[in-house]
Amino acid sequence: MLYFLTPDKLIISLKCNPELIPTPLPDLVSVEKLRNELERGSASSNGDHSQRLVLFRKTLWDQLRTYPPGERFCAFLRNFETIFESYTRSYQLWVGAEFNAIEKAVDEKRVKFVSDLNGILGSIQASILSLPLAALILCDKFDPGNPLRNLLLGTMVTVLGVLVWRLLAHQSHTLNDTGEAISAAQADFEAKHLLRAMELRSRFETLVHLKQRVSNSLRFMRRALLAIVLGTWGLVLSLNVPVWLESKPMRWLAQFLRAGLPSPSPSPSPSPSPFAFSSPSPLPPRDALPSSIESPQQ
Repeated sequence: MLYFLTPDKLIISLKCNPELIPTPLPDLVSVEKLRNELERGSASSNGDHSQRLVLFRKTLWDQLRTYPPGERFCAFLRNFETIFESYTRSYQLWVGAEFNAIEKAVDEKRVKFVSDLNGILGSIQASILSLPLAALILCDKFDPGNPLRNLLLGTMVTVLGVLVWRLLAHQSHTLNDTGEAISAAQADFEAKHLLRAMELRSRFETLVHLKQRVSNSLRFMRRALLAIVLGTWGLVLSLNVPVWLESKPMRWLAQFLRAGLPSPSPSPSPSPSPFAFSSPSPLPPRDALPSSIESPQQ
């Protein structure tokens, strides 16, 4: 005997009166199709396989409960095409209802993810706008004649950059968590219904593109933040270095360094060699000769 446990017990005896066996027997193609349907449900997911069995047992209950237990197997063979069509129709209705529920859940998740990604993108865009404006306002206050003020303004820009960097790091973690949630939701919905996996995947493509755009904005903001901070300190150094070089401490330091360096000693003249030939001394000019030598006739 076969016991199909539905809301009520259905007993089907495998004994059958030969006179009640239908001729011809049911098409083996339909029987093989039913077997493939049940095996495919078992291979796809446990939930789908269980639901197929529940629907098939419910169909048997609806079609065979009016027969006595000894005639149900023969009625099963005789009405197999009707039972199989009823089962297929019930399964398609269940698939439609199940997919509608999944589709509704997908839309709800999608709206939530879009809201989260737009919030992250809005925060990044606010940082992109606020940091350059703050840097320009502070750089406008630089004074070439006041190095201390320039240092303080440069430090303020750096502190602001660090705060924005921390904010971007937090947004990066939030973006990664949102991306993982999107992937998990997509995998979960695709696993629930493999036949509509491509349609569900297309609904998540916009979320993936939006996440990539937010990630690109985040990467650009980090590079712009580094460029602004480095440019600010380059401006500070270009304004302060000439002033520092002309300041009294730097002049004292230069004088101290000059005084501390040893002065170069004069090189000794070489001693004349006794074997060296001395060059003849030049003759005195004619005007310098004495008068007695100048005119020998006198």
